[in-house]
Amino acid sequence: MFKQARWLLSTLLLALLLPRGAAAGDFIDTRISFTLGDDNFFKDAGQTIPDSPLINIGDREGYELPFDNLDLATTGRENELHLVLYKKVEGILPGLTTEAAAAMQIDMAGLVGDGGVFSDDSSYIRLVYAIDPNRRGDRYLDLVLFPLSGDRFRVGYLYDLTWGGADMFPRLKGPSPAFKLGGNHGVFYWWGGMKMVLAETALDESANLQGLTLETSEYETLYSGLFGLGTEPIPGLSVDLSGGYVQMGRNPVKDVANELVTATGFSARLAYGQGLRVGLSSDLRLLRNDVQFLESLSRRPRYEDGLSWRVALEGNAIAQTLADPDLYAATTRQWASAAAFDARMQYDHLRVNLTAVYRSLEFSLLNTPSFVPFTAFSEDAIVQPQVFGAVSADYFFERWALMPGIQAGVEMPASVKTEVFASIGNAPPSLVGVFDVLVRTTGERIILPAGEERVPIYSARITTRWYPSEMLTLLAFVIIAYDENSTRLEINADLTKSRVFQDPFILGAGITAQARF
Repeated sequence: MFKQARWLLSTLLLALLLPRGAAAGDFIDTRISFTLGDDNFFKDAGQTIPDSPLINIGDREGYELPFDNLDLATTGRENELHLVLYKKVEGILPGLTTEAAAAMQIDMAGLVGDGGVFSDDSSYIRLVYAIDPNRRGDRYLDLVLFPLSGDRFRVGYLYDLTWGGADMFPRLKGPSPAFKLGGNHGVFYWWGGMKMVLAETALDESANLQGLTLETSEYETLYSGLFGLGTEPIPGLSVDLSGGYVQMGRNPVKDVANELVTATGFSARLAYGQGLRVGLSSDLRLLRNDVQFLESLSRRPRYEDGLSWRVALEGNAIAQTLADPDLYAATTRQWASAAAFDARMQYDHLRVNLTAVYRSLEFSLLNTPSFVPFTAFSEDAIVQPQVFGAVSADYFFERWALMPGIQAGVEMPASVKTEVFASIGNAPPSLVGVFDVLVRTTGERIILPAGEERVPIYSARITTRWYPSEMLTLLAFVIIAYDENSTRLEINADLTKSRVFQDPFILGAGITAQARF
């Protein structure tokens, strides 16, 4: 830990000592969060999934509701630091510009734990060639090289529905480099690129001269190709299409051992708005000096007089090659799908947002991949998708820098029916039968009692934000939920075990102080 702290101190001193005249595009984005609360006052440690200990300081999984942060890679309650050193130099050819950015993310929570502290945040080298008549760069061709992490280079638009990132390689070893070639021609844009990563192959079994079984694996290169294009035929209307082919690795299932696991698919978005920009999540912006990325660092929302609005509809369809459970030594394509509708309205200081999301269970488990890893669902399997809708509203009182708000939503969780036989682990009669297994977006699996089926989950959050300065945000929140799907394994009077439902009411609350500078 002390070695990591020394590295952190050295990095910060280096950033502070750099000549400021050559660092017009450099910046440090720091987020420090303090949260005190309890996500469920009715439960103690070990009684729920996710776990809910007594009131304490720190972030919790239970603070996150299904409709939270759909367009972000994080919860927004992290303690982290982003350091970017940026340089831009005009090239020797008219219209040619060269750029480079060293981007580092520092997880400060890792300084007091066992997690990683430092990670690359898509450092890049970029060449831009202006093709507009006046060489102003309004229209251009560009080549972007990511030597360490191309995780932000993905297919899709709403962050929670994107795919093709580093998490799609289950046996990834080391960095995930990439390159991207693209062009902006005014009314339309295009891009295409590749990722090349090293990943561990499936284990191979062999016998040595003494007859002992040895398991060996090697590292091989996996290739991925991603592309995208879009147009704005009239002001406010955007049509976007992207797709990709991803080699995820070798299948470890014995009857199809070392067969390539791939994902091939497309994403599309149709959006229209007036006043509110239709763009990408800040966590998908590849360039750290991007104007819209820098604007996203502001803690306070921006308001303009009058009515502004936008609507967006997007969808994904992906075919994944996995082991076929119904045919020996065969593979099959398993389709995964997802869609989202998002409508936003802003009138003076009032904001209203309506969101609906559909995610097939196959899509939610795309990176695992699948429910039984590397094996597709059987044709007879009964698989249900996740569907939820949410509405939120808030109002900013400029005089007091106060913003009360409310969010409410209903979710039908994803599930799959499984059958447990008495021969499996000598299962007692009370645990034999057909069960619905719910799969949360966070990965937890909840088994319902035999014969029971999933029901909707209702949740709401009431918040009040106060901005005492440009740097600091104080947030008070109350969480209310009603979840009849929550279960626990209980020991009966005859010492047998059975699944029973828990109290469906959830009440939590907390306060968060966050400084961002």
